[in-house]
Amino acid sequence: MNLGSCYSNLGEPRRAIEYYEQSLEISKETQDRRGEGQTLNNLGLCYSDLGEARRAIEYYEQSLEIKKETQDRRGEGATLNNLGLCYSDLGEPWRAIEYYEQSLRLFDEMWGALKTDRERATFLHDNLRTSKLLERAYNGINDAENALLTADAWRAKGLHTSMSRGDEVIKADGRSWWQVFTGCARKSLQVDCLSRAQALAERQQGAIVFYSYDNIFKSVLNIYVLRAGARCLHRPTDVSLENLKWDGNHAPNSRDVNLSWRPRDVRSALGDNSVRSSGLDLADLYKVYIEPIENDIKDVAKLIIIPDAAAGIATVPFAALQEPNSGRFLVERFVISTSPSLGVLLQLAERQHLESVELGSSVVVGNPDYSGWVPEAPVLEEEALDVLEVGQTAVLLPASVDRYDAGASCAGADCIVTALANRAAGKSVECEVTLCRWDGLLGDMVRVKVGGKWMHATVLADSEEIGSVHVQELGKAIDIPKEAWYPCFIKGDQVTVLADGFRGFDAAYRSLHSKGTIRDTTPDEDGRYEVILEQSETEDGGRHETKGQDMEGSVVVHRDRLLRRMRVSPTRLLRRTSKSLAPLRNAEREARAVAGVLGVPEGEVLVGSRATKDMVMGRLRNTQGVVHIATHGLVDPQVGGRSGVALCGSSHESAVLTAHDVASIKLRTPLVVLSACDTGLGESMAEGVLGLARAFTLSGADSVIMSLWRVVDDEATSELMKKFYENLLQLAELDPADSSHQRLHKSLPVAEAWAKTVRACLHRDRQKTEVVERVLEYFKLGESETRTLSDLLRKCKDERNALRIAGKSIKHITELRNDLESLTTECDPDKWAGFSVVSS
Repeated sequence: MNLGSCYSNLGEPRRAIEYYEQSLEISKETQDRRGEGQTLNNLGLCYSDLGEARRAIEYYEQSLEIKKETQDRRGEGATLNNLGLCYSDLGEPWRAIEYYEQSLRLFDEMWGALKTDRERATFLHDNLRTSKLLERAYNGINDAENALLTADAWRAKGLHTSMSRGDEVIKADGRSWWQVFTGCARKSLQVDCLSRAQALAERQQGAIVFYSYDNIFKSVLNIYVLRAGARCLHRPTDVSLENLKWDGNHAPNSRDVNLSWRPRDVRSALGDNSVRSSGLDLADLYKVYIEPIENDIKDVAKLIIIPDAAAGIATVPFAALQEPNSGRFLVERFVISTSPSLGVLLQLAERQHLESVELGSSVVVGNPDYSGWVPEAPVLEEEALDVLEVGQTAVLLPASVDRYDAGASCAGADCIVTALANRAAGKSVECEVTLCRWDGLLGDMVRVKVGGKWMHATVLADSEEIGSVHVQELGKAIDIPKEAWYPCFIKGDQVTVLADGFRGFDAAYRSLHSKGTIRDTTPDEDGRYEVILEQSETEDGGRHETKGQDMEGSVVVHRDRLLRRMRVSPTRLLRRTSKSLAPLRNAEREARAVAGVLGVPEGEVLVGSRATKDMVMGRLRNTQGVVHIATHGLVDPQVGGRSGVALCGSSHESAVLTAHDVASIKLRTPLVVLSACDTGLGESMAEGVLGLARAFTLSGADSVIMSLWRVVDDEATSELMKKFYENLLQLAELDPADSSHQRLHKSLPVAEAWAKTVRACLHRDRQKTEVVERVLEYFKLGESETRTLSDLLRKCKDERNALRIAGKSIKHITELRNDLESLTTECDPDKWAGFSVVSS
């Protein structure tokens, strides 16, 4: 079978068929039904590549029967997809749709049986292709409504289901959205879902714009528009490399384009390689995302954007897209909000809101004390050789634990990087690490001595001194002191043997220690393991020697002198930065200013040492006001649940409020503002962006304002946020029963207030530009002097000095100076475009 696969990958299907037929005969003779089913599927693929769809269908149908018989459900789904592709090629779209729907029903059942959010998100992403095929099939018969619902049913599915908690707005009974959609209630579901979406658009005088990227056969951006009183509109756009002026910053040797975006001069916290920019400017992005639907949205006031996170579109700053001719930003024409899916949007819009918002109970955090800890940054494989070096201390995370759902239990062990793969090897980067202590990362299985015998035990729970373990040989749980636990080695495990006098591994003395492999996995009576030592040269060219031992044979070494030595992917490592995070004085001023607008007492503002993780989580559980957090943001693109915001603590684990922490609590807040770097980033998957913003939506926040890249200017951000809250209170409906005006009635107009704030900033910026032009025109300076004076004038705090330097007498200088002094904030797009509003 492997030979057949090789020839198939080389584009030689007829040679592949010869080997697959031989493999098929062997599978039949050995009664290997699973192998037989897979080989039949592979034969179908070969005949499909040869353009013989009918012949391929024969093999696929045989394969399908065997996969059902052997309960190979993943294989069954893949074969159903292949049958759908064949009927699509034969010009029978309804038969193709039938098979795609069967495949998705099967995957939906498998998805529902998974236990953790992380498992579901991964499964959803791995099987996204089936949803894309069905969407494309519906578009092929001009059925935009079903195409849209197909794409949406496989997007943010976990978030939608978790938010539902038994009361899912798209459920007709106990079945999931997809089970209903592909069942007898399809038509009623379609009408119900679309009519409710159109009713929402009508209430908001807006349009819902849904983006879905299809790159299975060619690069097409499907744009769907939902408006009141109109059918779902479908506007496909060719976004291939040939059609658009991409800068080549995409996957090497790939036709896939990069639809994500961030400013070129603003480095993301993920690293330059992790969030790739398309290379297009904001006007080019307008042509891609807005121009195809220009006529469909020209008379609406609001746009609700549903981006395709798996394609990177969630990082596009839609509010900042510029009309090529006028230079106007999109936010100047429309109020703009986003949602991860249509299902989540409807749920946010229709779920019960608080009767009133208690502003005085709002949680406001700013500039926590970071001095007690240093951040632990994730290591991306593509930058591992740039950020790691031999001798560096790192944290090794467990291999088996589900880090997205594990929370604090995923704490790793200190280790030293002792070797790195050579970049010229042409393989994935691999690191060798040595743990610093014998008891680092013991794992779930340990060895314990009971009644004089060594036994295997599973760790149940532990404390500083006593550990509860389930002893396999006894079949029961007992308490055994942790100091009596021993590592559970496997024969051949690599270890480092500490030299005499050392109690731990230190990078500075690593050459003094010996390397070896475990020979006997059972300790002797004194707790020693048999180890085969390796011969290796010391730094002076000699040989390692251990006192009293024969280096050619094996030695017995006590547990306390044995340290695990492992080859691991760099993605399992966290690197500790060299110093604590820098204080954010403007973030503290921002928090106090926001608290003043909201009416939060001065003593209730969480700044400095008061902004601890326990304090913030306690406040989050009890508030019925808004939540505003101004601090550093930390993002993990490999494990979204570790993304979070920095607070006060004694370690990374105790100081970072992570997405996992937030998802574990229940909120009753209408708004969360994450005024920190990269809070809208994380893992981009079909489920959405797994990270902090999603966690707040999941835990109960009605609206979330998040950032898409690093906050460029925290002073400008502070002023922006203060103005936003002032506008929010002006637009919000006060609770008529509250004479103190500290309660707002029902839902908040978050997107509207944000649009008003940005528009005001843009207006002020343009006013200032006009004033500068007036001054320059009056001076009638040369080109070089004009450039110098222009730079000075744009620095608003230096306008008096700028005018003095000019050395010119101006008749109306007082008037011009007053104009300049009144314009104290410059609002470049980078200072507001990085924020996005998730709201209904």
